[in-house]
Amino acid sequence: MKRFFAALACAALLLGFAPLASPPARMVTAQLWASDTTPYANDTIRLEVRNVAGVGPCQYAFDFVDHMGGFRTIQGLSARDYCYYVVPYTGNHPQDIMVTVLDAGDNSYKESIVTLYVSAVLQPSTPKVEAVGGSAIRVSWNGVPDADGYEVWWGESEKGPFRLAKYTAALSYTKTYLKPGTRYWFKVRTVQMVGGQRKISNFRSARAGVPLAKPSILSAAAAGKDRVRLAWAAVPGATGYRVLMCASPAGMYTEAFTTSATYGVKTGLLPGKTYWFKVQPYTRIYRDSYYGPVSAYRAAATLPQ
Repeated sequence: MKRFFAALACAALLLGFAPLASPPARMVTAQLWASDTTPYANDTIRLEVRNVAGVGPCQYAFDFVDHMGGFRTIQGLSARDYCYYVVPYTGNHPQDIMVTVLDAGDNSYKESIVTLYVSAVLQPSTPKVEAVGGSAIRVSWNGVPDADGYEVWWGESEKGPFRLAKYTAALSYTKTYLKPGTRYWFKVRTVQMVGGQRKISNFRSARAGVPLAKPSILSAAAAGKDRVRLAWAAVPGATGYRVLMCASPAGMYTEAFTTSATYGVKTGLLPGKTYWFKVQPYTRIYRDSYYGPVSAYRAAATLPQ
């Protein structure tokens, strides 16, 4: 009898605790994996979710979460559990990439983060852009240590599209066959070989220039005791001219006047004195002025007292 009651008690215990012995409901889990956690800036890496379990179906969202407070969506909610990511350089601190996995079966979600330690290829200086002829613009920049070369890109708008103009190991490049008086934009980035792989820096800001020819002064002569008259050849694409003046040929030239014509008179000079003049063309586009090369100097003397 004792054995019967003991068996009955054991059965009751087993039945009472049977729910605790049943398998728990599956919860979504996720582990984010990156093909390279120590990339260079501008590298393309693969982000992938691994070890996912749940009742599903699942959706995946990938986000960039910078340690300095930046946030950007890489891929919105999608059934695709991977994406490709072009790694930016945001300074000397790690970058976090986060995946959020949503399980539509039980509305549960799981987040997973992987940290990237990004190395940068140093950028060259912001390029200097200057007209060197009626159809040519020269772009120059300061180099960086260990660079193997530089890419020069150009476009007809500040926002692009940009096209590769030249890869060069030099620190300057002249783009030719351009249209006079037209604005062009240029930007430069570094190319560096690292472990047999070609790495590139981010671009510096684009800079603009307008091709303009060097003017030629046709005449410079006295027009009175306190004035001289100058005339010069027109420069295609120029909207105006800046006349520079100095009391000696090799001195510091200052602006005498500007004009949209191809001639001008400088007044307020001393009688019987010689002055030297140069002319520089410019083009005005909206609020910006773009200057061309300066002419050779030309001397002119006022009439004596």
